[in-house]
Amino acid sequence: MARKGICVISVLNMIQTEPSPKKLKDLEKGIKNQYWQTAKTYEKIAPHEYFIKEWNEELFAALSEAISKEGKEEFFKLGGTKYKYRYFYFGQYRYWAIEDVLNRALIKKIKYDKDGASHQET
Repeated sequence: MARKGICVISVLNMIQTEPSPKKLKDLEKGIKNQYWQTAKTYEKIAPHEYFIKEWNEELFAALSEAISKEGKEEFFKLGGTKYKYRYFYFGQYRYWAIEDVLNRALIKKIKYDKDGASHQET
């Protein structure tokens, strides 16, 4: 299976100004057409999907900028350890980047502890 996404037209501009419906549609289309790999290592403890920068540099850049400018910092708990990430919520998913990997998890699978840290249900 090819691991390429489609080009996203002017998506980087959506973060610089109030996003228009067309710009959001372009981002949505790019996300929908992107191949997302299931993170098999975390399938039972923190289910999510990802793609790497080299598969689609334009979408990676657009989502990374959205995360940076529009995301919010939250703690994620895994195995008793808390990690701090910046998350961008869009559609049914929350997105975060770790180096050259762009991740997403279904929002409906995310739960919060009483201390505010999130974890994911399997």
